[in-house]
Amino acid sequence: MVSDLTVEEFRGVVTTIVKQVLENCSVEGDMEGKAKLNFKVAGEVTGKMVCEAEQREEK
Repeated sequence: MVSDLTVEEFRGVVTTIVKQVLENCSVEGDMEGKAKLNFKVAGEVTGKMVCEAEQREEK
């Protein structure tokens, strides 16, 4: 049961769920400005997250 989990255990469960969901996603978009090698972006970024969801059969 969720209430029996420690904060760290619950954090691990949530992290796993989020990673599994995001595996089927990509970000598409445009950037105006410049980005350094440390990925610090100076400018405007417009993006959209696109996810492929699996169809589940209802029983």
